[in-house]
Amino acid sequence: MSSNSPAGPRRARVAGWLAANWRWLPLFAIVAALAMLLGQRETTAFDAPLLVAGLRLVLLAAVPALAAALAVRVYLRTGVAAFLALGAAMLATALGAGGLAAAVQFPVGIVATVATNNVSALLAAFLIFASALQGVLGTVVGTDHRGRLVLLAYGGVSLAIALWAGLLAAGMTPVFWGPEGTTAVRLFVLGAAAVLYALSAFAWWQLSVRERGIGFLHWYVPGLALFAVAMIAFVAQTQLGGAVNWLGRAAQYLGAAYLFMAAATQTRLLQRGDPAVAARDAALGMSLLQAALPLRPLVESTPDAVVGINRRGRIAYWNRARSEEHTSELQSQSTISYAVFC
Repeated sequence: MSSNSPAGPRRARVAGWLAANWRWLPLFAIVAALAMLLGQRETTAFDAPLLVAGLRLVLLAAVPALAAALAVRVYLRTGVAAFLALGAAMLATALGAGGLAAAVQFPVGIVATVATNNVSALLAAFLIFASALQGVLGTVVGTDHRGRLVLLAYGGVSLAIALWAGLLAAGMTPVFWGPEGTTAVRLFVLGAAAVLYALSAFAWWQLSVRERGIGFLHWYVPGLALFAVAMIAFVAQTQLGGAVNWLGRAAQYLGAAYLFMAAATQTRLLQRGDPAVAARDAALGMSLLQAALPLRPLVESTPDAVVGINRRGRIAYWNRARSEEHTSELQSQSTISYAVFC
């Protein structure tokens, strides 16, 4: 083949795209499989109770619990509300879809597991969407009372799951799966969760396109998309343990793993010993200057250091030029050219 053949550059472009977007490939595969199965009548099911309970405890309890622990550490260091919401959502997944759903599977039944999984998914989706809305609006939440907000968020999630467990024990929960299959309540809960996850993924994807250097979004955005696809698959399934149901489970398991990797990515960045770069990577697009988007190109392109300071005198934002300077200089403010008070 001639060296001037267009196949070489084409392969290079494909390889470059795969290198930059390989995290999306599992999502594409699940969506393709789901598209092929939709509309087909499911006649076989595989739903080994011990296997399902084990997968829940590992992939929907242990992994999200680790993600919640990492996310709260990042939030306490950076004050970025996205990590608080990520941690609270992962806690809801760990306690609800993982721990409680597995615990009630044998004494209460699979219907209780389905209901618990669905309700905890909606709670997690709402927390994630609230964080995405905060990022779009450009507000900063919790920069001055981080410990209290962690207690409020994590305590509120734990209380909500405990309340749901009490309702299950009292037999006061609505029916999510009946003799005829799914119910209207379940469709509403899953549909709302799918919409919230999809909107959140789209909002953060837009930010990831504008600011390609925000490392945790490389895992966070496809993770949210996986959760959205999982909810859609659960809506579309016609029987528990069918192929569509297992595709939804796979998407949910992978989504939890992706959100864990998002938290782990930011944690590693903070542990590298350069808090200026780490905090800028976390806060970019979510700081007080987010509300002034038209100014961002100018602020980011100027060679002068620009620092945003909130009303309590704490640094909330700095541009690329400032990120390249030493952290100790930032603390002494000896080389700051401009300070923007918000």
